[in-house]
Amino acid sequence: PDLALPEPGREITFDRIGEVALGQRVSSAEVLIEENPPCGYWPRGRRGSSHDDPQQTPTGLVDASGGTPVLSAVYLRRNTTYRTASGVGVGTTLATLERIYGDELVVDDPDPDATPTDGLIAYYRRVAGVRRGDHALAFYLRDDVVEAVKLSGVDVWGDDEGCA
Repeated sequence: PDLALPEPGREITFDRIGEVALGQRVSSAEVLIEENPPCGYWPRGRRGSSHDDPQQTPTGLVDASGGTPVLSAVYLRRNTTYRTASGVGVGTTLATLERIYGDELVVDDPDPDATPTDGLIAYYRRVAGVRRGDHALAFYLRDDVVEAVKLSGVDVWGDDEGCA
C-alpha cells in the first residue's frame, strides 16, 4: 500500500510539513547563507539531497533578502512517516496521486528547453504537483514513485535549483 496515515505531528499540508511551516522565521545562526541571491539552506550543514538518514526531518530553503531568514520552501526526503491527510507521501505512486488529486494534479517531465507544464517545472526528474491558493506541493518522482516532497509558493514549485 502506498497510502498511510501520518504519524502524530507529521502531517503534510499546504502550509507546513510537520512542525516546519512555509514562511517560518529561522535563526541566522541556523542558516548557511549564499550571497547572490541572499538565500540559504536550513538547518545549517544539511543541504539538498545529501541526506541519507531514513528518519530525515524536513529541511528548508531560506530567503534572506529581508534581513531575517524566512523559509521559502520546505523539503522532505526519504521519510515515509510524514503524510497528507489522505495518506500521500514518500512511497506513493503516480497512479495513486492521479486517483487522489484527479484533474488538480499537474505532471512535468524534464526536457531540453525546460518548458514548464502549467507553471510546474521539471529540470532533473519527473515531477507531479498540486496547488492550493498561493501554495503548492511538488512530488519528486523516481520510477513514478514519490521520492521527495516540496512545499513552496506556486511561483517556484517543481524541482528547482535552490539558491543556484
